[in-house]
Amino acid sequence: FNWARTGIEKFKKDLLSGHLSEQLDNFNDTNEEEYEQEQWLLKKAIWNKLDYTRFPGLLRLAWQMYRNSIHKYATRGGFASFRIPVQGGLRSYLRVDLRNHDNQGNFDVAIISQSKSSVDGFGNLWIPAHQMEELTRILGGGDQDDNISLCPLENSQALLFRNPNQRGEFVITDISYEGVSVSEVNKLVGTIPQKPKEADTKKEISEPVNNSLIEKYLSSIKTKDELISYTRANLLRTYSKIAQNSANIGVVANAEMIRSAIGITNPEIAKNLTELYPWNLERVIDSVVKDGISCGEDLFAVENLINHVIDNGIEIPKCLLSRFSEKRREKVVVAKSHPVDQLLEAVVFLVNAADKEILGSGSVSKGNRVAGIIDKCDIPIIEIAQSNFDNPMHDKAMSLLKSYNRQMAILLDSTKNLEIDEREFKRKTGIENIQQNLLVSMSEYNNEERSLIVKSWAYEIYKGEKAVHDSILWISSDGNLRGTGEDTIDMLNNVGLSEKRINHVEEKRNESSGFYNIRVWSKESLSQELLNGVESVQVVGRELKAGDRIFNLGDEIKVADGVYSIREVTPAYSRKNGCQLLKNSVYIALLSL
Repeated sequence: FNWARTGIEKFKKDLLSGHLSEQLDNFNDTNEEEYEQEQWLLKKAIWNKLDYTRFPGLLRLAWQMYRNSIHKYATRGGFASFRIPVQGGLRSYLRVDLRNHDNQGNFDVAIISQSKSSVDGFGNLWIPAHQMEELTRILGGGDQDDNISLCPLENSQALLFRNPNQRGEFVITDISYEGVSVSEVNKLVGTIPQKPKEADTKKEISEPVNNSLIEKYLSSIKTKDELISYTRANLLRTYSKIAQNSANIGVVANAEMIRSAIGITNPEIAKNLTELYPWNLERVIDSVVKDGISCGEDLFAVENLINHVIDNGIEIPKCLLSRFSEKRREKVVVAKSHPVDQLLEAVVFLVNAADKEILGSGSVSKGNRVAGIIDKCDIPIIEIAQSNFDNPMHDKAMSLLKSYNRQMAILLDSTKNLEIDEREFKRKTGIENIQQNLLVSMSEYNNEERSLIVKSWAYEIYKGEKAVHDSILWISSDGNLRGTGEDTIDMLNNVGLSEKRINHVEEKRNESSGFYNIRVWSKESLSQELLNGVESVQVVGRELKAGDRIFNLGDEIKVADGVYSIREVTPAYSRKNGCQLLKNSVYIALLSL
């Protein structure tokens, strides 16, 4: 529990201090092609020297990276996981330490015999040669490609173990650190006996022979190692055996967890189960990833242990019920308040509390918003506002924003009464569809127009109390569809809130491009439908002629006299109140002919 708490607090500290920028900013090793292909919006923002802590949407993206790891502290895929990082823990690979030799390759025996294990900055765990045999006997494996978990302890010692492992498969040894900084160490509490050396139960035992002639013959035969040629046929045979064993590691690992959980509250029962039903995890692993060796008797032992637990009503933590096959779960006796269940409940509480602290909960529009840290971002609203005066794409932006928010509200309301798993799935797919449709609509505009649209969104959203609901600004690219997050980053570059570190060939628009987004008004009610079927219009002075109708140009509009084609007609909204529709005005996107 303390490890989980420490891990979460460290994530929160890194998030809010901006330390994540240092971790992700490998821009100097990035070329323009890699920049363009990068799909992770948060990383792209950091590459542009954007302070992600000032924008709710970016801070949310940053937290999601952390929370994906934090949620696994408790569950994964709806099942108990307990993937809690060891405080100060390291990962390394086993290596026999044969580094102390002269130029001729001669080893200094005195130095080797006195040396101790060490970890270097490249992830090598150097084990003295005279200790290697004993260490691999306990931990299993000896091919030196074995991933070792290292838990720093007091008094310059370390706990070493592999994953997966069986009870007792650990080593506590003196350790030194070469180029590795260890600021946190752990204290041992209690003891677990090391796993004793096991006899090879797979070795064939010969019956005694009382015939001297046969004995003489057998002793004359030299035992030969069976060599298997590396051919495609033999490779296929081995792969076929391995494929049949693919679930074995999971079956045995589940039994290991069940037996270990029993040992927490009933150590004598767990010890008895270990003696009654022994299995060799190393052999099971080899059956899956190495040579497909038979591990039938190991699986038979696992099966018997499960039967014993069920038949004798041995209590099991509720969170481990999923480790039994579905057909047996109803027969399992669940403990009322097992320490493992309490740990899971406590870690889930920590995870949810951290989530709520960062993201808050509820909706501003519904009045049930509980503010989180993202509600308190120091958003640069003044800089955005100063650059948003006379934005020609304002009304189009408001139309898109209103449609987006309406679709989101309908989705959330229509799924609120569903079971949590179904609700989360439908909301996820629904949001993806809404955002993809928006990106399709945005693809009709060039980069400068898109930048103006997101600038209007940013000002409209960030100036009010709904600033936390800014997802429309930070949509990632989807295949060939450019995301709005890219436009927001470019817009903030132009405003001076970030640093464009790659000079792209940008699509530019000037007066000669022939595109204009103009507002027209009339004394009578004016709607989009009045311009249905009209393909071209004529501007004369401060008037616009559309067929037999004449409209007035908005006071802020500057456009030369001439004939233009209509690209799009959209509603007009009040500049003072972006939600108020102007009944006497519309916006018309024009292209000069």
